[in-house]
Amino acid sequence: MADISQSVHPFTLDTAQWQLFDDLTTQLAAPLTTLTHLAKLYGGDKAQHAIDTFEAQIPQFANGIHAWWQW
Repeated sequence: MADISQSVHPFTLDTAQWQLFDDLTTQLAAPLTTLTHLAKLYGGDKAQHAIDTFEAQIPQFANGIHAWWQW
């Protein structure tokens, strides 16, 4: 969860480089894969639905990051 929350940020915390949609998607890929695996083992359909909802919101997160850079 920490990896996910730290990835949704205008810049990467480890390099301080700015990130946009493609960067955000790349940063979220590994933690979401792990979370999906855990959901299948322990969370069932409800957990998978929450992950699907989160993934559907990634473009809106990216729009917010884009807006931050333009501000």
